[in-house]
Amino acid sequence: MILTEAPNIFRGAQNDYNIRVMKCKHNSISIDNYVRQVASIISQEWGHDPFKNQNSRTRERVMARQMFLVFCYNNGRNGSLAVIGKYMNKDHATVCHAQKTIQNLLDTDKQFKEIYESIEEKVKLIIL
Repeated sequence: MILTEAPNIFRGAQNDYNIRVMKCKHNSISIDNYVRQVASIISQEWGHDPFKNQNSRTRERVMARQMFLVFCYNNGRNGSLAVIGKYMNKDHATVCHAQKTIQNLLDTDKQFKEIYESIEEKVKLIIL
Protein backbone atom coordinates (compact mmCIF):
# COMPACT_ATOMS: atom_id res chain seq x y z
CA MET A 1 0.00 0.00 0.00
CA ILE A 2 1.40 3.38 -1.05
CA LEU A 3 0.61 6.37 1.14
CA THR A 4 0.79 9.79 -0.40
CA GLU A 5 0.77 12.88 1.68
CA ALA A 6 -1.92 15.37 0.71
CA PRO A 7 -0.93 19.01 0.97
CA ASN A 8 -2.63 20.97 3.70
CA ILE A 9 -4.75 23.42 1.74
CA PHE A 10 -5.76 25.45 4.80
CA ARG A 11 -2.28 26.37 5.97
CA GLY A 12 -1.32 29.88 4.93
CA ALA A 13 -2.77 31.33 1.78
CA GLN A 14 -2.34 28.40 -0.53
CA ASN A 15 -5.70 28.30 -2.23
CA ASP A 16 -7.92 30.92 -3.83
CA TYR A 17 -10.49 30.98 -1.04
CA ASN A 18 -7.90 31.71 1.65
CA ILE A 19 -6.36 34.44 -0.48
CA ARG A 20 -9.77 36.08 -0.94
CA VAL A 21 -10.51 35.88 2.79
CA MET A 22 -7.15 37.41 3.65
CA LYS A 23 -7.72 40.26 1.19
CA CYS A 24 -11.19 40.93 2.63
CA LYS A 25 -9.81 41.05 6.18
CA HIS A 26 -7.08 43.43 5.06
CA ASN A 27 -9.48 45.66 3.11
CA SER A 28 -12.06 45.77 5.91
CA ILE A 29 -9.59 47.66 8.07
CA SER A 30 -9.00 50.32 5.45
CA ILE A 31 -12.70 50.44 4.52
CA ASP A 32 -13.72 50.99 8.14
CA ASN A 33 -11.16 53.78 8.36
CA TYR A 34 -12.54 55.29 5.14
CA VAL A 35 -16.09 55.14 6.49
CA ARG A 36 -15.10 56.86 9.73
CA GLN A 37 -13.27 59.59 7.84
CA VAL A 38 -16.20 60.23 5.49
CA ALA A 39 -18.60 60.45 8.45
CA SER A 40 -16.22 62.82 10.21
CA ILE A 41 -15.97 65.11 7.18
CA ILE A 42 -19.76 65.19 6.77
CA SER A 43 -20.29 65.98 10.45
CA GLN A 44 -17.73 68.81 10.29
CA GLU A 45 -19.08 70.40 7.10
CA TRP A 46 -22.79 69.64 7.40
CA GLY A 47 -23.04 69.85 11.18
CA HIS A 48 -24.69 66.49 11.75
CA ASP A 49 -23.08 63.09 12.26
CA PRO A 50 -24.62 60.45 9.96
CA PHE A 51 -24.36 57.76 12.67
CA LYS A 52 -26.03 59.69 15.50
CA ASN A 53 -29.80 59.73 15.92
CA GLN A 54 -30.39 57.31 13.07
CA ASN A 55 -34.09 57.17 13.84
CA SER A 56 -34.46 60.93 13.49
CA ARG A 57 -36.34 62.13 10.43
CA THR A 58 -35.30 65.76 10.49
CA ARG A 59 -34.14 66.95 7.11
CA GLU A 60 -30.59 67.75 8.22
CA ARG A 61 -30.02 64.30 9.72
CA VAL A 62 -31.58 62.53 6.74
CA MET A 63 -29.41 64.53 4.36
CA ALA A 64 -26.30 63.65 6.39
CA ARG A 65 -27.14 59.95 6.08
CA GLN A 66 -27.90 60.26 2.38
CA MET A 67 -24.67 62.12 1.66
CA PHE A 68 -22.76 59.48 3.59
CA LEU A 69 -24.30 56.68 1.51
CA VAL A 70 -23.65 58.50 -1.76
CA PHE A 71 -20.02 59.33 -0.94
CA CYS A 72 -19.31 55.78 0.19
CA TYR A 73 -20.81 54.37 -2.99
CA ASN A 74 -19.36 56.86 -5.49
CA ASN A 75 -15.88 57.35 -4.10
CA GLY A 76 -15.19 54.18 -2.17
CA ARG A 77 -14.35 50.69 -3.29
CA ASN A 78 -16.67 49.21 -0.73
CA GLY A 79 -18.77 47.04 -2.97
CA SER A 80 -22.38 46.80 -3.92
CA LEU A 81 -25.35 48.90 -2.91
CA ALA A 82 -26.33 46.34 -0.29
CA VAL A 83 -22.88 46.44 1.32
CA ILE A 84 -22.97 50.24 1.50
CA GLY A 85 -26.47 50.18 2.94
CA LYS A 86 -25.43 47.85 5.75
CA TYR A 87 -23.26 50.60 7.24
CA MET A 88 -26.47 52.43 8.11
CA ASN A 89 -28.59 49.27 8.63
CA LYS A 90 -30.45 50.00 5.40
CA ASP A 91 -30.97 48.06 2.19
CA HIS A 92 -29.88 48.69 -1.39
CA ALA A 93 -33.06 50.59 -2.24
CA THR A 94 -32.22 53.25 0.34
CA VAL A 95 -28.85 53.81 -1.33
CA CYS A 96 -30.55 54.16 -4.74
CA HIS A 97 -33.05 56.62 -3.27
CA ALA A 98 -30.23 58.59 -1.64
CA GLN A 99 -28.43 58.88 -4.98
CA LYS A 100 -31.55 60.20 -6.70
CA THR A 101 -32.32 62.64 -3.88
CA ILE A 102 -28.79 64.03 -3.78
CA GLN A 103 -28.71 64.39 -7.57
CA ASN A 104 -32.04 66.26 -7.54
CA LEU A 105 -30.75 68.63 -4.86
CA LEU A 106 -27.52 69.22 -6.77
CA ASP A 107 -29.56 70.16 -9.84
CA THR A 108 -31.89 72.56 -8.02
CA ASP A 109 -30.28 73.93 -4.82
CA LYS A 110 -27.17 76.13 -5.22
CA GLN A 111 -26.38 76.34 -1.50
CA PHE A 112 -26.54 72.57 -1.10
CA LYS A 113 -24.35 72.16 -4.18
CA GLU A 114 -21.64 74.38 -2.67
CA ILE A 115 -21.62 72.42 0.59
CA TYR A 116 -21.69 69.10 -1.25
CA GLU A 117 -18.76 70.07 -3.46
CA SER A 118 -16.68 71.21 -0.48
CA ILE A 119 -17.34 67.86 1.22
CA GLU A 120 -16.58 66.03 -2.02
CA GLU A 121 -13.18 67.73 -2.33
CA LYS A 122 -12.20 66.58 1.15
CA VAL A 123 -13.55 63.05 0.62
CA LYS A 124 -11.52 62.66 -2.58
CA LEU A 125 -8.34 63.35 -0.61
CA ILE A 126 -8.92 60.24 1.51
CA ILE A 127 -6.72 57.38 0.33
CA LEU A 128 -8.06 53.86 0.63
